[in-house]
Amino acid sequence: MPATQSYYAYGSLDEFMNPASHPIGYSYTFSRIAGKDAVYSAEMKIGQLGIYAQDEINITPA
Repeated sequence: MPATQSYYAYGSLDEFMNPASHPIGYSYTFSRIAGKDAVYSAEMKIGQLGIYAQDEINITPA
């Protein structure tokens, strides 16, 4: 699973539900940026401004 801190992979749902089974794979990811705990710790500043205007127009033949 991308964009997670860690994950465990099991071969089947039965293996996952059985406490005695072990995962077939696992991973622990970490940030390489000093002082950042999260792997994907983007600092973003976003904003949105919207304006909407509507008028009713009737077109009649002359």
